Amino acid sequence: MLASDFYSKIRRLNSRLRISAGDDNSRPAALWMYKDGEVMDICGVDKNYINEFPTYDQYGKMIKGGWNRILVMLVGMKLIDKRQSYKLFGNWSLHREPPYQVDLKPVDRAISQLQAVKYKMIESPLDGQMIEVPVYNNDDIYDIGKMVKQGEK
Repeated sequence: MLASDFYSKIRRLNSRLRISAGDDNSRPAALWMYKDGEVMDICGVDKNYINEFPTYDQYGKMIKGGWNRILVMLVGMKLIDKRQSYKLFGNWSLHREPPYQVDLKPVDRAISQLQAVKYKMIESPLDGQMIEVPVYNNDDIYDIGKMVKQGEK
């Protein structure tokens, strides 16, 4: 959906909602409204074309939110009426986001593959009860530490 179409539909649902695009094309537009004399930021909106569902990078981090997500937020915040939004956007709440695959970062993959060498009992620092904790190979922990340190550079 074009951003201009989305904006006009949102304005028909709540005339107080605004979108400010700004001059910087690398940043999203802002969906906002005045509430009690203050600017209430709601979320970012793509400036050109808005997909129905969010776009994610290969590690599962959301890059762009979709119009379906924005409608869920606005209904949850009680800024628009769900039934009225069906007239403009169709029965959007029944649509399901397509599944996607997420690759783990190398550090996360290494951590998920750690195998406990043994288990030992320690006193919990939270409540003083004895708990069982895993013990890992020192070389494996050292290698993961090096991976983390290299990622910080």
